[in-house]
Amino acid sequence: MTELVDYGKSALAKLRGLGDEIEPHGIKFNEFQKQLEETQWFSKEQLEEIQLIKLKKIVSFAAKNVPFYKNAFKKAKIKPSDIKSLEDIEKLPIVSKAQVIENPNNFISKNYAEFYPFRFSSGGTTGKKLEFYIGSDAWDIEKAAIWRHFNWANYSYKDKCIMLYPFDENIREHHSPILNWNIINTRILNDKTFKYLLERINKIQPKALWGYPSILDSFAKYIEQKGVSLNIPVILTTSESLHNFQKERIEKKLSGQIFDWYGQGEHVASAAFCEKQKYHINMEACLIEFTKNGKAVKLGKPGMILGTCLDNYSMPLIRYDTEDLAIQSTKQCACKRGLPTIESIIGRIHDLIYTKDGPLVIKHSMLSNNSRGPQQIFYQY
Repeated sequence: MTELVDYGKSALAKLRGLGDEIEPHGIKFNEFQKQLEETQWFSKEQLEEIQLIKLKKIVSFAAKNVPFYKNAFKKAKIKPSDIKSLEDIEKLPIVSKAQVIENPNNFISKNYAEFYPFRFSSGGTTGKKLEFYIGSDAWDIEKAAIWRHFNWANYSYKDKCIMLYPFDENIREHHSPILNWNIINTRILNDKTFKYLLERINKIQPKALWGYPSILDSFAKYIEQKGVSLNIPVILTTSESLHNFQKERIEKKLSGQIFDWYGQGEHVASAAFCEKQKYHINMEACLIEFTKNGKAVKLGKPGMILGTCLDNYSMPLIRYDTEDLAIQSTKQCACKRGLPTIESIIGRIHDLIYTKDGPLVIKHSMLSNNSRGPQQIFYQY
């Protein structure tokens, strides 16, 4: 296995980067932000035209400059010119996380440095880190999508925010002056941690609270036990599946509205809650496929998410298997944006259950009608 160069960061630098890395600045950030504020109101057909132009361009580039795709096109006996529609992407192979972990340099373009890449990494279920490069354009357009999402939440730059993050270092809190965020270490969830968090909330009076659903849900249980009342208008969640029973408890106990963000460390697929609390796919930045055995499933049916970042020329990942299961909605959101919606993000492939008859079944927790607690709903896949 060929390893990527590890530039390394101190613990403090990593903690500082948790907030500052999404600051609303960049080479093309302002340009992309302006575009995305306009294109969100385009029709789905117009947005698909944008996707197709970008898809053709990155596929053609990858076929010439990326070892994996050079070999893939040769093996499949196809040419980049064979990609004439979004559906034609099915002619290309699915890329697994294991393939990238095994040989990351196989996916790096020979001229990756020309795109001013940032280095990212994400954990894997095997314990091995997935490390990769994201070109500055790809990162700027995703940041623009993130800040569009914040706009939907009525959260603005420099509004006070407390970020709850399970940081694996002995650092209790860090203030990001760029974003005006206070990042609090929630690696250990106990009364001491939650008491400190409550004290900081009461002192700072943040407009927003950012965190994993499971951490925020644990905090909601804590303040429920203590009989405390809070009023935090905006609750930003990410990095885990948001279950209905968590959403209800968090919003009730924090007296705010949740705005969830779906994405991965690989930056190949993303979607976000609008003010109607529906997941909108960021079509301008990524192409998401809902599939079974590599083929598209019908709207309203559960499918595996394959993601393609449409702007990452440093390390293109095309048809990347996110290992996430989701259902694409059959209806347009009441907010009237042209961006299609995801009805439900069910979970990871590891949540699949094999029945004695063979088909896969998806397990999803949600509130029962009597609101007594989470129930298991099973979807045929």
